[in-house]
Amino acid sequence: MTSSNFCAVILAVVKELLDQNKQSLTSGKIINQHIRFTNRLGKPLELLYTKKPFLGIDGHIAGIMTVITDVTEHNNLQRENESVQKLLKTITDTIPGGVFQYEYYDNGEGFYTYISKGAQSLLGITSRTINQRGMTGCISPLIVDEDRVKIAKSFKRAAKRNSMIDIEFRVNNLGQKIWCRYIATGEKNSDDQLQGVRWNGILLDISLLKRQQADLSKANQLAHQADLAKSRFIATMSHELRTPISGINGFIELLRASYLDEEQFYLVEHIDSAISKLRNLVDDILYFANTSSGKIEIDCQDVDLESHLCRVLRAHEYLAKQKGLEFRLTWRTAAFTQARIDVSHLLQVLSNILNNAVKFTEKGAISCDVLFEKQTLKIEISDTGAGMTAQQLAHTFTPFEQADNSTERRYGGTGLGLTLAKQLIEAMKGEINISSTFGKGTNVFISVPLTKVAKPDLAASSVYWSVCTQNHLLLNNLASMGVKHNQLSHPLDANVFQQVDNMIIDEKYAIERWGKNWQKNICNIENKYIIVASTNDTQTPAKCSCHILLVDPLYPDLLRELVNNVHCGVDVLPHSLTTALHGQILIAEDNKTNQLLLEKQCQKLGIKAVMVEDGLAALKALENDNFDVLLTDCHMPHLDGFKLAKQLRNKEKFKYLPIIGFTADDSQECLNKALDAGMNSVLFKPYKLNELYNRLAEFIEVNKDEIQVQDEAPVSNLQGIKDKQHWLNVFGNENDAKTLAEVFITSLKQDLNTLTAHVDNQNIEKIPPAIHKLKGAIVMLQYPPLSKLIVSTENRFNQEKETLIVRELIVELSDVIEKIKLWL
Repeated sequence: MTSSNFCAVILAVVKELLDQNKQSLTSGKIINQHIRFTNRLGKPLELLYTKKPFLGIDGHIAGIMTVITDVTEHNNLQRENESVQKLLKTITDTIPGGVFQYEYYDNGEGFYTYISKGAQSLLGITSRTINQRGMTGCISPLIVDEDRVKIAKSFKRAAKRNSMIDIEFRVNNLGQKIWCRYIATGEKNSDDQLQGVRWNGILLDISLLKRQQADLSKANQLAHQADLAKSRFIATMSHELRTPISGINGFIELLRASYLDEEQFYLVEHIDSAISKLRNLVDDILYFANTSSGKIEIDCQDVDLESHLCRVLRAHEYLAKQKGLEFRLTWRTAAFTQARIDVSHLLQVLSNILNNAVKFTEKGAISCDVLFEKQTLKIEISDTGAGMTAQQLAHTFTPFEQADNSTERRYGGTGLGLTLAKQLIEAMKGEINISSTFGKGTNVFISVPLTKVAKPDLAASSVYWSVCTQNHLLLNNLASMGVKHNQLSHPLDANVFQQVDNMIIDEKYAIERWGKNWQKNICNIENKYIIVASTNDTQTPAKCSCHILLVDPLYPDLLRELVNNVHCGVDVLPHSLTTALHGQILIAEDNKTNQLLLEKQCQKLGIKAVMVEDGLAALKALENDNFDVLLTDCHMPHLDGFKLAKQLRNKEKFKYLPIIGFTADDSQECLNKALDAGMNSVLFKPYKLNELYNRLAEFIEVNKDEIQVQDEAPVSNLQGIKDKQHWLNVFGNENDAKTLAEVFITSLKQDLNTLTAHVDNQNIEKIPPAIHKLKGAIVMLQYPPLSKLIVSTENRFNQEKETLIVRELIVELSDVIEKIKLWL
């Protein structure tokens, strides 16, 4: 500012001040005035001055007193404060919900010192009520009455504990019920008389969240109801589908036992095959329905995994070789093979994968790689089959999807196998992965965690072995099993051989040592236990301690068995009699078809059966007569089997009556319910006649004076292989047992027809090879009496050349076929 301009401004200000002096002197009034002024340095100033007349000694106005104050900084701070408050108000008024400051005192009074526009709108608070004291319930005049007491208690409790307050309540706002959440932290506050807390917090509209929670709760209830309905539907369908299938199976079984001509037998066989496929499809669908509902029950047990896995692998090796496929097995370690796991589900998965590999492979090989790590089992299965495209692979685990979904597809099935496999593996906390190349094959990898892993002890751990082999897998298995051994050098020194008692030797070295007729020459060696590792189905030499170990592929359980049985003979399994039962049973069954079937089956078993149609009739019959066993359907009108069992167990008279339930619902839940109701056991439809016999035989006396139920011929030492239980023991589950039994008897019938033709035509030179071929169908069965019978027949025929010896074998094996058919 120039000097001239500054002087002009000063003169104007001075002139205004002088004018105000005159006014004050004239009127005697006080004058307060704000003026804006820019000093010589150009800085704007805000000045506050006050003019007041003062009186002299004579009592007249003597002059004017002027006080000038520089309020520039004060006004600047005030303007900044107003700007911040305006900004804060804008923010708090625009955020969802709102913010507030609420003072609460010990006498229950409270008032808002600040509340944003959003909070005012939610709570129905107006600006007039701010800073007006009232009762705590008045944090909003719109609060639903039921929530007022809860709010008051929350404030008192939080104030007493000096804790945060977080409450939810409802307000009636413009005809709508709004849910609010009130969150605040407190600080001590007091006035002259009362102690209180100043609550600073936020208010949220949670109406949408509450609606979502209500919708979710309703959806969960509907889902639960749907799940219950689905469970009831599955149980009903299980009963409704399996009951007629069970009836058909039972009548087929009875029909087979009657006289049939060749055409009738052929038709019955086809009916049975069709109903078996139908049963498997129904089982797959119902099992998937249960597992998709999350009802997979894991039953972990301490098992010998080595033996279980080998049985399943051997069974599918046989199926693969029946199709002309090569089967390769790499067992990487045989150390830690005892573990706790759900072996039933594991074998179900493994069987499914191997079945697919055999089914979809027309030529080439199937390879299995088994690796036991300390806490994990890893299995990899590869095939050279059809393979899958990337699109097909993407739907591998989709239910009811198959790689070939065309109407002309070559392969049957439901498309559920791998879906179930994935669910079961994941239920066991494992993983399954699939890779595939179209036209080249498929690779499936599964990994399952193990617990309580242990290394099985060798029965002959102190025995020392001399080994002459180039089979690295065999050497690795011996080492991992802990077999004490040393490797002999090649060529085999005769002196060294004389000094060893126990030897494992490759067949090619046996040929070098004892010639092409080594099987015969080795019998002259005394006090030797020799295991010959062979890649062929070599005949076991008689009358010496020499055993054949097939190593293409090598199964560690067979190796372990041979090593453990050093210098021990093989015991023949004892046979059991299937004699008629003696007693009277009560059967409660509402289905007429099943009544007829059970009546026929009981007649076959020699049991007197009394039939009633429901649980009420069963109670009446039990009161009026004596029965050895109650056989009751679990699902009947009026009074079902579960309730019937409970009522009987509550009566002293029937506390120890054997009760067997039967049902088409084969779930673990149904079994548990039956046992809890007081049943002794449960028979699951469809069942075979021998299953009914075995279950009843637990509670009914055997009539030893009567003949065998199904066969008048004397029982041979091959009885074990004719029974279903042996096949279950060998192959782990019923599906595999039946599948392999069907393949076995088909193959055996063909071989027996060939052998019979040679005997009838007196083709003496062709009989020994035909007998030897029979052993190919026997290897997988792990039944020493049968193997011993064939070897014995072969040796006797080679010595005596008498066809009657062979005819005895044909009769025995034909009987085996017929007995197996009875439970298939």
